[in-house]
Amino acid sequence: SGGIMCRSLRDSMLTVWRSTTIFNLCAVCAFFEGAMYVFIFQWTPALRALDTDYSGGPPLGTIFATFMVCCMLGTSAFSIAVAYQV
Repeated sequence: SGGIMCRSLRDSMLTVWRSTTIFNLCAVCAFFEGAMYVFIFQWTPALRALDTDYSGGPPLGTIFATFMVCCMLGTSAFSIAVAYQV
């Protein structure tokens, strides 16, 4: 079972390396995920660093909820644009 899994992994890696389309897709996904992780780990310290009056910090829950609403609006706008072939 270990040999089959290693062979399958090797075949998958060869497929990615041989196909520029699949390789580019993997690269774009990796860069996007990397940017998301940097954002997730750095947005709170960055906002707290901007809090100069020490009033208890920025409203992180409200800011995060706004990010999520913007993501939802972007997804909805894209779906509408695709439906109307814009």
